[in-house]
Amino acid sequence: MGTPSEQFQAIEQGLSALHSAPGDLGGLKALFRGLHTLSGVAGFQELDQAKVLASAGEKLLDGLREGRVRATSQAIELLFQTAELLGIMVTQAGFRMRGQEAWVESAASGLITRLNGRLEAGHGPDLKAADGHNLNGERR
Repeated sequence: MGTPSEQFQAIEQGLSALHSAPGDLGGLKALFRGLHTLSGVAGFQELDQAKVLASAGEKLLDGLREGRVRATSQAIELLFQTAELLGIMVTQAGFRMRGQEAWVESAASGLITRLNGRLEAGHGPDLKAADGHNLNGERR
């Protein structure tokens, strides 16, 4: 399973790979597992907002895997932001930093809204793999 820090690193590497090769379904599965693990960590630590954020990211990844959502640069950027904010939230919980909690909650709410909006929209220009195929393996 690894530490949350290792999970975040794996997620960021997976997102970079997805950006370079949107057709890599194995990478999507790895990203999903990473977010799912972090969702479990958030639930264990009773970080409700982080759990909702991780779950929204998982849903977007499901949409990408199933072809309901296109692998656009905007979708991938939302997933980068999700991983970054989850890192902040877990760090915040670990150190029990006060004074920044309202900002983190607000940022998470906004990002959850954008993730859900991207999932509902499900469209936009596809990112292409180096071979010219989109995430679904279709040549466009």
